Amino acid sequence: MEAQKQKKLVTFIVPAEIYPARLHATSHGISAASGKVGAIIGSFGFLYLAQSPDPAKAAAHGYPPSIGVRNSLFTLAGCSLLGFLLTFLVPEPKGKSLEEMSRENEVGQP
Repeated sequence: MEAQKQKKLVTFIVPAEIYPARLHATSHGISAASGKVGAIIGSFGFLYLAQSPDPAKAAAHGYPPSIGVRNSLFTLAGCSLLGFLLTFLVPEPKGKSLEEMSRENEVGQP
């Protein structure tokens, strides 16, 4: 349940706050598509990474040997930590409108 709330936050709230008003629809589409591509890569990537490093055990399931469940979970934890840290790079609006943040209303702006 918590993962669904986080997905909604990243897919809908963050693009609405960081992209200029005139690009909302495009940015929402790009963010949603990126999230879905990441979910597909994560699902299939974990399937292959979680296979046993022992060639005999991996061959029994029809997959190539890989790094094992323990190491693949450490890899997932590292990706999650990286995503957490990158979230701090998102600009904070501090009560400003999107037009003020993007300076769309300034004179001389093309």
